[in-house]
Amino acid sequence: AIRDPLSGRTYVYQGMRITGAADPRKSIAQTRKGKLPQRTITKGAAKGFSSYGNQIGLTTGFVEEIYHPGYEAKRMETGAVIAANLKENVIRKPPVPGDLILLLGGKTGRDGIGGATGSSKEHDENSVEISGQEVQKGNAVEERKLQRLFRREELTKCIKKSNDFGAGGVSVAIGELAPSLAIYLDRVPKKYQGLDPTEIAISESQERMAVVISKEDLDFVQKICKQENVEATFVAEVTDTGYMEMYYEDQSVVRLQRSFLDTNGAHQETDVLVEAGKPAEDEPADKLPSKETVLSMLQQLNNASQKGLLENFDTTIGRGTLLLPYGGLYQDTKSPGMAAVIPLKNLTTLDASLMTYGFDPEVTDRAPYEGAYEAVVESIAKIIAMGGDLTGIRLSFQEYFRKLGTDARNWGKPFSALLGALQAQLDFEVPAIGGKDSMSGSFEEIHVPNTLISFAVQTAEKEKILVNTMKGGKTSLLLLRTERNNGIYEKTSFKENVAFLKTLTEQGKIISVDTLKKGFFPTALNMALGNRVGMELTRIPSGWAEKDPGSFLLEVAYEDVCGILREGQDHSLLVVGKTTDSDGVKYGEAFIPYEEALTHLESPLKNVFPSYQKEGENLPTVFSPKTPERYQGKQTDKPKVLIPVFFGTNCELDLEFAFRKEGAEVHSFVLPSGKDALENGLKTLADKIDSCQILMLAGGFSAADEPEGSGKYIANVLRSTPVKEAVERLIKERDGLILGICNGFQGLVKSGLLPYGRIISPKEDMPILTYNTAGKHMSRMVRTKVVSKNTPWMNYTALGDVHDVPVSHGEGRFAATPEMLETLLENGQVITQYVDLQHNVTMEAPFNPNGSMYAIESIASKDGRVFGKMGHTERYQDGLYKNYTGTYYEEFFKAGVDYFKK
Repeated sequence: AIRDPLSGRTYVYQGMRITGAADPRKSIAQTRKGKLPQRTITKGAAKGFSSYGNQIGLTTGFVEEIYHPGYEAKRMETGAVIAANLKENVIRKPPVPGDLILLLGGKTGRDGIGGATGSSKEHDENSVEISGQEVQKGNAVEERKLQRLFRREELTKCIKKSNDFGAGGVSVAIGELAPSLAIYLDRVPKKYQGLDPTEIAISESQERMAVVISKEDLDFVQKICKQENVEATFVAEVTDTGYMEMYYEDQSVVRLQRSFLDTNGAHQETDVLVEAGKPAEDEPADKLPSKETVLSMLQQLNNASQKGLLENFDTTIGRGTLLLPYGGLYQDTKSPGMAAVIPLKNLTTLDASLMTYGFDPEVTDRAPYEGAYEAVVESIAKIIAMGGDLTGIRLSFQEYFRKLGTDARNWGKPFSALLGALQAQLDFEVPAIGGKDSMSGSFEEIHVPNTLISFAVQTAEKEKILVNTMKGGKTSLLLLRTERNNGIYEKTSFKENVAFLKTLTEQGKIISVDTLKKGFFPTALNMALGNRVGMELTRIPSGWAEKDPGSFLLEVAYEDVCGILREGQDHSLLVVGKTTDSDGVKYGEAFIPYEEALTHLESPLKNVFPSYQKEGENLPTVFSPKTPERYQGKQTDKPKVLIPVFFGTNCELDLEFAFRKEGAEVHSFVLPSGKDALENGLKTLADKIDSCQILMLAGGFSAADEPEGSGKYIANVLRSTPVKEAVERLIKERDGLILGICNGFQGLVKSGLLPYGRIISPKEDMPILTYNTAGKHMSRMVRTKVVSKNTPWMNYTALGDVHDVPVSHGEGRFAATPEMLETLLENGQVITQYVDLQHNVTMEAPFNPNGSMYAIESIASKDGRVFGKMGHTERYQDGLYKNYTGTYYEEFFKAGVDYFKK
């Protein structure tokens, strides 16, 4: 998903993950022979996706796992990403004879041989033994380097054509770039020796790109690649022979005529028999549901809270998240989709992108036509509920069905689904512009459910994006129903409702809105839980237990209700309740406290994707009166900030933006790898430190956080002789500042710069930043309190100020000896601490997300010039996190920059 946009020279800035599994709560004894337990598979898959995405620096804006027994046959793992570039930076020219083809990025190995076909073939219990070589081994750090490289417009303007190394490896990635080619297989960089020409030609090893450039641009392109520490190798050239030729050590090993390749293979056809879908089961009677019935609905596996799963994924990197995946003060309202600022300059007011998905395995399995039609409607409706417009939506489909074989009835299932999706596109004038399919979801006698997922994307004005988090106060709840006929949404009814919602949005009358994707009660409770808004439901609609993704629940101001009802008199619009100041939802004689509702939502998956232990004590707040010394060096109006980019750094772009916004001159330096290059790179880094006022150590996963934990690679770089001497000159002779955030903080602690203010050799009683007590990655919003101003970075805040800040880390727990903690407190070196909603310093999760001793979020050296923190202050800018109300330290970077002006 990331490689494909790179081929278009675009930068991927947000991703969505939709997966399918069987019940992960089943025991090993209940596990099918030849299969791993579903819990093992689903936890391992989540760890793989999150590890890769987190390392590359991809904002994962939405995550959802769908549970159905059929996915025991073969797990579903789908992803969707959004990428962008300015049009003028994307050059598309036909290759001409004499042009060169470069291989950029990773090396080639035996991994991934047959990977594309392997992912689409039937598996059995022997697959694990015979198909291991099909697995493509990812290298997230190498992919991040390619991401940085392709962001450089001076590089992309040199590229005439580009391809990623997907199915078929060199033979396809390079083979389809031009009509005539000479490919030199022995030049392809390899992970190890011993690969024969066939293996080199078809390997699908990851993190490689093929680009066509003019011969005269070779030196320039290789220079930029060297700056970004990306290997660039000339492996092929465009010819005029009419053949695709491959050579190995000057011997021709392949010679295929292009006219033959262009025939696209043999003609294929099959018979298709479409069977009628099964009707939906009868709905429950329209009587008022009991409290137990509603709580039972919340406890259904596909209604369960997945926050414990979501916390594994970085949701705020990129400085562009408009909707947190879970919104509200308590971060318990799940958003209907993802929204982000498009990270480009020169944009119009359409400066945000939206993405949603639609799919229900139960509906699509019993009636493929109806399910696919509904999937399109659901994805569109969610876009509308986020503030989008029907005009301009584009779709991409993911189809996943059983092994089809030669049975015409099997072929009829995807055929019916595609007809349903096509009809929905025609009805709402919303085209699909991409897609992917897999027809191999079988294992012995079991099969995946009929699956057609509709992904929808659109651009929007970020100021007009809507939230689904109830605000409360004097507000009313309205239900906007879309009519159905035999299970299919009426296109006129849906279009009229969409237009009506657009009118209300333009009038500013919608406070919050969501689709009834999961039914009436789960939707209402989800919207209310984030801010714990009390509700009194005065009218329970007919079909309250029915999933209704094409209808909407709205929160509006009480005084607007009459006007809205008048405007919407031709719609199926009813008042169903109002918000109150209670701590739960009341309807009829029933009352459901929110803590009870949340317990039922969390219970199904709490042992599969645990979130945290809520227990923990509050601590007294101890303020320090100490303040930092004033700057004594030469003043400058434009301080220089140096950001070293280590092997694994991924937060540097956010920091560049934050510092430049405050008037600093910012330089990033990519540290090269390889012994000789690294030695020279360390000397260059030292020279650059000598010319800066601020050394900024960014977050990420330096050297993939291995070996022996995060920040060790950064610490080793800092301890190298030239860098150590330059750092000492910076803080001791020039009164410079050093800041480390997250992984950079870890490097400062491991090097001794924190808390000692100098680089030292490792010793046993040094403080550490170690694994979170939850034993997992934690990504969420937290609150911190300023308890000391003993660093210039706190110059524009006050003691006792509380700020919201996003965190995303797996090793953020600060630990030290009691003696060290006492010293840090006495010296005023503990700068900020984690606090709860009442601003109490606390050890209680999730407010203290990692279990840090004394709830420490940040510390400084004794003189305040070296400062480190876990929270990503650089990820905030005005207009973000629309479904979360916070107070942010917006002058943090200004304080550091202004230190050198006074």
